[in-house]
Amino acid sequence: MWSTYLKLPAFLRISGKEVENILLSLGLKKGAKVLDIGCGYGRISTFLKNQGYNVVAIDIEEKMVEEVRRKGIKTYKMSAENLKFRKNSFDLVLTDGLLEHFKNPEKILKEEARVTKKFVVNFIPKTAWWNKILEIIQGTPKVYWRSKEWWIKRHGKFFKNVQCKELKRIWAFICEE
Repeated sequence: MWSTYLKLPAFLRISGKEVENILLSLGLKKGAKVLDIGCGYGRISTFLKNQGYNVVAIDIEEKMVEEVRRKGIKTYKMSAENLKFRKNSFDLVLTDGLLEHFKNPEKILKEEARVTKKFVVNFIPKTAWWNKILEIIQGTPKVYWRSKEWWIKRHGKFFKNVQCKELKRIWAFICEE
């Protein structure tokens, strides 16, 4: 799956400058603790580490864990539905292109709310053409193509404040605990 995704031109990938700008706009201080759930090949984890944040990354795939670890980032093989961290362990918890792959993402949202002190940011693809690309490349079933309102309703159950920012190809759900 990931080797195919990485062959895509950068402009077709979910993560980009807009994602970086959203994360920097949170105003976290250098040294803030960040958890990157479903870190993949570590692009966001590496960016945040280079900005001076204390990054911990997790992924369910051992290959991804090893790759990100080689970049000098503390990385663990772990399920997003059962985080092995204490309550309020992180200043920011984030996912990028993860939640839409779960039929029932509430377990992950609940875990995010549990381990964050301040922010959770979930980036989710929004456009039909992007979802079609995901379906072809990653085999994402159409059941995972959900509306912005569906996501706001789910996030709203677990966080005090949820705002949705519309970017080119993604929605950014910025949640405050």
